[in-house]
Amino acid sequence: MTITMTGETLTSNALLFYKATAIKETHDYGNYFYHDNGDYLMMGALTGVIEQSRYFKDDLQVGQTWENTGVTYGYPIKIVGKIIEKGINRTVSGKQYTNVVHSQLNITQSVSGGPYVDFQTSDFYIAKGIGLIEIRNVSTRGSDYSELTEYSIK
Repeated sequence: MTITMTGETLTSNALLFYKATAIKETHDYGNYFYHDNGDYLMMGALTGVIEQSRYFKDDLQVGQTWENTGVTYGYPIKIVGKIIEKGINRTVSGKQYTNVVHSQLNITQSVSGGPYVDFQTSDFYIAKGIGLIEIRNVSTRGSDYSELTEYSIK
């Protein structure tokens, strides 16, 4: 998958998101990212959660959590995020990254008004000064992952 920050923006709920185009095989996904006051949000196909989803809070300590709600595939979801590790080293696509934070989202979904059941777990690895270096998703629909292979910050 190739992800390119395009410079395009989208305002949603009074927040300014920056567009990233993700191309995987022949599919083109539009994803949007937002960061301010310790909150990191995304919208788009990378998580399967189309509405805004907080994937990281940089002001929390290991073990602390946050909660979100949203909709995916037309059904309501509840999201519990947690800081799993901070200051770790992580090798992604053969490259060693330092000062990495690992956050995790546990997503439950209610179908047709039923109880909330496990839907997806997403693990995010964020390297200080670089951003997302890896995403791992395991859901009732299967699993997938995205890894940073190269980057350029301008």
